[in-house]
Amino acid sequence: NHRRLFMATNKQLEQKVATLQKQIAQLSMTNSKLLDEVAVLKNNHSALASEVSKGFEVVKKRFQER
Repeated sequence: NHRRLFMATNKQLEQKVATLQKQIAQLSMTNSKLLDEVAVLKNNHSALASEVSKGFEVVKKRFQER
């Protein structure tokens, strides 16, 4: 009787491990996508900051010429 209970528990643990492995795989894929998106956002932010800086320089030069 005790052995049957132990075996059932092992099966439950195996099912839980399989579920957790699937969840880890999904989280890893999501994490990878998020890292890619963050890299794109960083590049976009850098480009935007550069363009804004150039715009301020143009405005500054115009005011200095007056």
